[in-house]
Amino acid sequence: MFEHKVDEEVSLRLFTNNDSEEFYALVMNSKEHLQKWLTWVASVESKDDTDKSLKLRIESLVENNGFPMWFAIIFKDKLAGTIGFNDIDRSNSVGEVGYFLGEPFQRKRNNV
Repeated sequence: MFEHKVDEEVSLRLFTNNDSEEFYALVMNSKEHLQKWLTWVASVESKDDTDKSLKLRIESLVENNGFPMWFAIIFKDKLAGTIGFNDIDRSNSVGEVGYFLGEPFQRKRNNV
């Protein structure tokens, strides 16, 4: 599985089905905070809702000819958020990056 270590505490990796419980908990624990910026968060009412979102993130790898569109942000071995491409305009070679961090993972600083 692809994983890119950013530093000793942070890495980016592809999502897997094993992220289901943790992804649901992350969204629900940060729902009030995240829905200010992410309209889809307001529609999350059950684990099934986040499972559908996770499935789309995983399937995007196949649909984009092996080019990953979304990555899990891992902080100290915990799913802290997501980062990925919301839109790619291949004809103009531009893209739009989106991300979110769960509320408990915000305002973390490296002590380096």
